[in-house]
Amino acid sequence: MLFNLLKKTKVNYFINTKSINDELQEKIPLGIYKNLQFLETNNTGCPAIQSARNRVLNLMSPIQAQIEILESDKTPKYKYEFDEKKHPATNDMHDFIKSLVGIIKEKNDLVHLQILNPVTFVTDDKDIEIITVTPNIEVENLEYISGSFKPYYWIRNLNTTYKVIDNTKKSKINLKLDKPIMTYVFNKPINLEYKEPNEKIVNYYKQSKRIIQYRINLNNLYKDIASRRPKKLLR
Repeated sequence: MLFNLLKKTKVNYFINTKSINDELQEKIPLGIYKNLQFLETNNTGCPAIQSARNRVLNLMSPIQAQIEILESDKTPKYKYEFDEKKHPATNDMHDFIKSLVGIIKEKNDLVHLQILNPVTFVTDDKDIEIITVTPNIEVENLEYISGSFKPYYWIRNLNTTYKVIDNTKKSKINLKLDKPIMTYVFNKPINLEYKEPNEKIVNYYKQSKRIIQYRINLNNLYKDIASRRPKKLLR
């Protein structure tokens, strides 16, 4: 098949603040995250353009701020400045940003900037695959790291991740409320709906919730967790 003209498949999503910070989850208003938006495609009649419809989603940034990474060649740290015309200068706002941003330095001196996102997809379609691609964000000395997985067996969020290109130079990222912080590409068109998780979803999420805080290599755990999945999670 030259063009992907498959029928839409059902996918739900919810805002999962538990994936960001357990201590802040009750304080963070879900409404600061805008609804996911499909990338608009022009109605030109071109089959290549039509095959991309209902497959590319943008998550808009919940904050307007500049984040700067310092001393990547030593012990990386960061500083930030948020737009006080968009956000009040409260302790809650500072706590929120600090809960989103992480700097990781690997053993090979690779430095990552990670911004946590709470969007979690749920589907009963085993073939659905999600790929993350570079969002439209202004960056300096940073390169986006893509990821991919199939959400059928694994309820998790996907984070915005960049690597520092040159550890001897300053790195920056500018987040804006009207710009994507995350762009998702699905391997087939989807019928997307926001729905709060039902009891089955909540219980199955407990199988993998924050599991990377306890194990490094998860390959030996996937099979057991997948075996505990109910046949249907969606209502």
